[in-house]
Amino acid sequence: MVRIPATAEQERPAEWLEALQDDGGYEWLLADSGSLAVAAHRLARATCRTRALPSSLPTVRELEAAARSLGDACEVAVPSSGCLLQSCELADLIVIEPIERTPAPRRATYSVDTDAAAYSY
Repeated sequence: MVRIPATAEQERPAEWLEALQDDGGYEWLLADSGSLAVAAHRLARATCRTRALPSSLPTVRELEAAARSLGDACEVAVPSSGCLLQSCELADLIVIEPIERTPAPRRATYSVDTDAAAYSY
């Protein structure tokens, strides 16, 4: 892997991501991070920062996609999204989770008076 400054992950994420594509880049990231969840968060966060509307907080889906990419490249098993989220939480890493919506309360039913004579003028 071509070495780039440690600050490149934050300052130049596109270059950092490109450097990771070189041989051994994902293995280095996994070893440097210490866990698949942290490595996936770093990869997802850098990917988010390169988008048209940059963000430094990855979503659960982006975290899962990054974990799958790392898992495929490093030939390691990818845990469930719940496990990834828990690992990120233990490492104080923020991940945007979907909002759980509760069903709307049932609306009151109204009976319709079908007797048209009551409405005649």
